Amino acid sequence: MDLRGAKTALGFAARALLWAAAGLAAQNDVPLPHELLAQGNALVRQGKRNEAIGLYKKALELRPAYVEAHYNLASAYAAEHLLDDAVHHYREVLRHKPDFPSAHLNIAAIFESLGKLKEAIVEYREEARLHPSNPIAHVELANALTLNREFAEAAKAYRQALDLKPQDSEVYVALATSLHQSGDSAGAIKAFHQAISHDPKNADAYVGLGSVFTHIGKINQGIEAYRTATTLRPNDPELNYTLAGALRAQGDVIRAIQEYRRAVGLR
Repeated sequence: MDLRGAKTALGFAARALLWAAAGLAAQNDVPLPHELLAQGNALVRQGKRNEAIGLYKKALELRPAYVEAHYNLASAYAAEHLLDDAVHHYREVLRHKPDFPSAHLNIAAIFESLGKLKEAIVEYREEARLHPSNPIAHVELANALTLNREFAEAAKAYRQALDLKPQDSEVYVALATSLHQSGDSAGAIKAFHQAISHDPKNADAYVGLGSVFTHIGKINQGIEAYRTATTLRPNDPELNYTLAGALRAQGDVIRAIQEYRRAVGLR
């Protein structure tokens, strides 16, 4: 090769190196999937969900089996009320990682919001089966079973949650409310009292207790429970209306009118 040929060859080689370097630089300018996920998460925190959705989708184009991107994309879709898309991506999460926490729970919540209660119960059951140490899964299952009037199964699920959180007064209130709806007044009263024993300031427990007492004709005890509830939650006009109704049923019209007036004044 003569000198001119050698220079030409060196020129080509140099240009090839420059092109390769430019290509690598361009590649380095493309965000990695985990970077796109982080950017999307930051946008969600800023309330810019639509922009976040675009970044999550780009992350999935680069890594189709990226479970966290599917999950966060599903959650963003759900927040934007794009529920079919949300369910699809929660399903993708489960396809790649069948025991991923909360995926079944979120699908169930979507189904429940759409009035698909039986489908929701299936998903809640699966979440509780996969994550038996999560009390929320048992409570949500129990709530759905109560709505579907499967009271015996609901009680079992509430008690499983209480095995995990034995001092949770809100779970006792939910159990008591379910028992009351099932017609088990004695069981409901006991559960409401258990809620109060764990949280004496739980106004909902006193409201529920008052409801059971008035339902079974123990009006005086019902009024006492309602009065305690209004003391604990003095700015809630609904409680004054409820107390007024009980007082009227007892025949105490004057005090009933006073409670009606208080309720109107709080609105």
